[in-house]
Amino acid sequence: MEFLNYNEIVEELAEWGVVPELAGDLVHFKLTETDRDVEKPVCLAVGPAEAIAEAGSDLGDARRIESSADRIPGFIEDVIHDHHISEVVIVPASNWGAIVNLVVYDLTEDASWQQIDAEASLHQTRRDPLAVGAADMHLVKTVATSLIKHADEKSEEINILATGSALVMRLERQGLVRVWCPTRVVADAIAEIV
Repeated sequence: MEFLNYNEIVEELAEWGVVPELAGDLVHFKLTETDRDVEKPVCLAVGPAEAIAEAGSDLGDARRIESSADRIPGFIEDVIHDHHISEVVIVPASNWGAIVNLVVYDLTEDASWQQIDAEASLHQTRRDPLAVGAADMHLVKTVATSLIKHADEKSEEINILATGSALVMRLERQGLVRVWCPTRVVADAIAEIV
């Protein structure tokens, strides 16, 4: 695991149609059409009924799929494994300070986190992407579980971006996760995982 340069990752992922959207001080990533796309990306909104209802019209034409908040961390992990994603980057919506303050107690015993804990403190006021490889992928599930338990604010949301492919996940408050898929076929396959 390592922290990467935000601007370099944004540039690299843009070729896959992964782009940031700024909303005040927050950044949310989504998948957009590129010149080589055959069809429009599909968005899934997966989570508890109350979280989907609260998001309401903000979900646009996303396909809504109800699931318990407890299932969401496993769902995220299953999407990563089932689609053979060997690396993701986690980008906080605001900065790492908002995230680390919530997950620190759940990660104190995690050997992978201990290796970068000191470096994480240097990134508290930034949103530098954290690259997570296959060996440390369990960390994504641990962070998701912790955020679902503790996050109350939009600033405590994270973007989970597959490197080298067009797949974007955004974990929001109350266990809602939006998943942008490059095709309807990929979206159908991911919907089956729930």
